[in-house]
Amino acid sequence: MEPERIVGAVRYMVIEVARFDRAYGGDYDWSEDDFPGTTDPYDLDALLLEAQRVQRAARTVEQRIKEAFQQEVQLNGAVRVGGTVYGDKPAKHRVLQDPDGLAEFLGADWRRGLRVDMKNVRIEGVRALAASRGLDAGAIEDSFFAWEGEDGRVLNPLPVDGKYTPKWAKALKEGERRR
Repeated sequence: MEPERIVGAVRYMVIEVARFDRAYGGDYDWSEDDFPGTTDPYDLDALLLEAQRVQRAARTVEQRIKEAFQQEVQLNGAVRVGGTVYGDKPAKHRVLQDPDGLAEFLGADWRRGLRVDMKNVRIEGVRALAASRGLDAGAIEDSFFAWEGEDGRVLNPLPVDGKYTPKWAKALKEGERRR
């Protein structure tokens, strides 16, 4: 197949599958007319490479849209669009790096520092426990936790009816903002 036909074939397939997804969702049911009638391994390789290029391009476009949306939200506040509230959050987050050490530190007072399990630790509870023992809370926090991610903020889409969606986000009306 010529390069123009490969690009055209992949473009047609992407448009057709996207149209189906927009209209119906779910898995696309391929018919013989939807796929180029080739079994040549070189043609299939070229089609595969072009499809991968399209995926990379789509991810790049998606990232740029998210960055623009995040900047808009940062300037004007969180907004409800349909069933989603778009806000932003810090790009950095804490990660527990020494669960065994934390368990040893908490000892019998483990209920003050944990919600459910070691993956769900209350930093403020650990800091309060350290302070009550006369220890430097910041040093204790730095001993057990590390920061991951980059500086800045990222888009944070939340489903309106989500289990962990804040009450203020659930209360927003369509198009309403919260600064």
